[in-house]
Amino acid sequence: EVGDPELRVPGLAERPNLGLAFSGGGTRSASATLGQLRGLRALGLLEKARYISCVSGSSFPNTALAYLPRGQDLDHFLGPVIGPEALTPADLETPPEGAFAYAISHSGLAADYFLNVLKLAGDESYTRTIGDNFLRPFGLDASNRFFSLDGRSLQSILAHNPDMEAGDFYLMRPDHPYLIVNAIILRPKDRAPLPDKIPVETTPLYMGVRAVHAGAGQDGRDLGGGFVEPFAFDSRAPQSGPDDDDRVRVELGAARHRYTLADAIGTSAAAPAEGLVDDGLDFLGFPGYRYWSPPLAGREPEVEYDFGDGGNLENLCLMPLLARKVERIIVFVNTRQPLLGPGEGQINRAIPPVFG
Repeated sequence: EVGDPELRVPGLAERPNLGLAFSGGGTRSASATLGQLRGLRALGLLEKARYISCVSGSSFPNTALAYLPRGQDLDHFLGPVIGPEALTPADLETPPEGAFAYAISHSGLAADYFLNVLKLAGDESYTRTIGDNFLRPFGLDASNRFFSLDGRSLQSILAHNPDMEAGDFYLMRPDHPYLIVNAIILRPKDRAPLPDKIPVETTPLYMGVRAVHAGAGQDGRDLGGGFVEPFAFDSRAPQSGPDDDDRVRVELGAARHRYTLADAIGTSAAAPAEGLVDDGLDFLGFPGYRYWSPPLAGREPEVEYDFGDGGNLENLCLMPLLARKVERIIVFVNTRQPLLGPGEGQINRAIPPVFG
């Protein structure tokens, strides 16, 4: 569709044209993002923003909060706002069970990852590990449900897919900013001047590669140029083009190939994937998905690509907001490098590319 479909959602377009961008950085960024979400909510800014763009560790609390099931206490999930002067060691060391800070402090990613590898989870080993640690504790099953935006989008999906049920989907909290989780498709580095990292956006209504990257796909085919609904990602390519309703029909495959919230955040945080792909070790349980370009629907088959951490391309998450013409953006830089270094002219390396 032309434009961004979320702007036709009642209430969202009426919000201030404000975006919140959270950089990546593993559990360090998850911890910092959690505190920033507390502060934004306390200031009344969280419910006013139109968009949240996140990557890697910042996607953990943002996605869990966006899809937090009804009945769960937001204050308990986020934790209290405590001024720095009032913090005690106990506040940091003993977060209450059921709070997101507890999930961070009790995560066991390495052990869980190897356990999933032993369970033969394949290329879902890493994403399932992330989901088990940061989504499952909050009632968000990491392995078998799709996701969408709201009741209206769900009814549209069910009307066109009679084999699906409402219970197959998680829906976003109605008062939450529209969520954008960022990742990349990884391409061989020996194909210069073609890009070796292609940006991928996951949102509640659509996901994929926004721009056409001419010749960047396998066998020199074009890659990108449109979106599909998230439940249709990782599907077989359609056998024919759009029908009279401007829809294409895809084969979703087995339940194991459902694209879930765990896949979204696990792929966004798959920082080791790039090095493993470069070393030919892409069989070690990091994400790979079937991808086909929407403009080529019905004309080309799907291709299995390796995917990885969006922060390895654009760690400040600004580009998806600029593409949507967001006028005001608050950026939270949760990287190891400070915004400004101690010496003259030193600046966080993620900043200069934004300005060319």
